[in-house]
Amino acid sequence: MGWHYQVMRHKTNEEEWYEMHEYFPLESGHFWSESGSMVVGLSIEDIKWQLKAMLNDLEKHGVKDYTDE
Repeated sequence: MGWHYQVMRHKTNEEEWYEMHEYFPLESGHFWSESGSMVVGLSIEDIKWQLKAMLNDLEKHGVKDYTDE
C-alpha cells in the first residue's frame, strides 16, 4: 500500500489539536511526515485534487494519535 493523507491527533499537557500529515504504512512499520501537509499546487485543479484526496483519506482512514514512536 502506498502513502495516504492521515489526520493525526496531537496532545500536550495543555492542548489537543488535529493536523493532516502524509502517512507511509510499510511492512517494517509505519511513519508520517513530521510537519503537517500544506495544500499547494500549480493550478486550482491541483488544489481541488489535494483537498478531495484529504477528505477521502479522512473518511477511509479516520484519525490516529500522533506519537513519537
